[in-house]
Amino acid sequence: MLAELPQIILTQPESWKLGANLALTTNLGNIAPFTLVLIKFFYRKHEFNSVPINYVVIEYTNTIFLGESFSFILPSLLTIAQGNGRLHCIEAINGTNKTEAIYQPPRFSVSIYFLCLFLILTISLISFVLLRWTTITRNAYHTESETSLEIIDTIYSQPKSLTTPSYILLSLLCSYISSVVFGFLLAISSYALMPYGHKIFYLGTIISPWMLTIVWALGMIKPVLRQRYVYILITLGSITFAFSMYVALKSPCPPWVDTTKGSVLILFVWFITYIFLGYPRLVIANYARRHSPNGMFWFGVQVQCGSLMGSIASYLMVENFALFHERRPCERIAC
Repeated sequence: MLAELPQIILTQPESWKLGANLALTTNLGNIAPFTLVLIKFFYRKHEFNSVPINYVVIEYTNTIFLGESFSFILPSLLTIAQGNGRLHCIEAINGTNKTEAIYQPPRFSVSIYFLCLFLILTISLISFVLLRWTTITRNAYHTESETSLEIIDTIYSQPKSLTTPSYILLSLLCSYISSVVFGFLLAISSYALMPYGHKIFYLGTIISPWMLTIVWALGMIKPVLRQRYVYILITLGSITFAFSMYVALKSPCPPWVDTTKGSVLILFVWFITYIFLGYPRLVIANYARRHSPNGMFWFGVQVQCGSLMGSIASYLMVENFALFHERRPCERIAC
């Protein structure tokens, strides 16, 4: 849905605030995972032994992140096929020296885009049902059952790579990263990118999901880093995020507005933030699943909680405190 933001933002009354509204709505929709957490907490005595399942699925941690990146890339490809709708500023004929905004629609409408998303989700649901309740994957289960005990023995033979304080710190950092990537960046995207032009906003929105694919590729090459390198990457990502936040706060007159170097700089900083913060999140996931049998479960909890907190905080900054300012279509501002 957020990949369609450059098209929706031009015609809806929420205008630049729409990103914050969508980020909050999307994260509030994660009620089902929260329900699962409550069930797991209150019915702990009735749990089955999840160790074999946990350690067989461990092999596919990077595949999980690849699937996550695909969930962003498919809408991005659909948006590219749709094209970039834009506003044209035309001088008024009545001699008032004002301009009028004329919206030029893309190749197909927003309604068609959402219909395509519905079809993609339907196909995903059908695929899940086929994989879960049919005999299609029976051979795969038989193959994995022969090696599952060996995998468990290998994992248990590895020394613990984290102390409890380190695990808690990485968990907090995971929530922080999620609050930035899935909360703040989505909410402030219009304020950080739109002042440099609608085309920059469009490019930043459709290309940023591809950064998660780069993160997955890095995870395939180097799935685990030393903790100090994780902290360094998070620090660098925090610096680039702080710059994006500064640009958004300066909207509609950020540094080097209406210049090529400003447009190139903000796009570079925007994209590199996803890599600097996305890659440590993948590494933290690998640390978490090696630290405890329920590591990946609590990793998911941290991601959802961080995303929700980030979206709530950014929503309050946009709607209640009005810290960000937009430029009306075709408005001339002397910066």
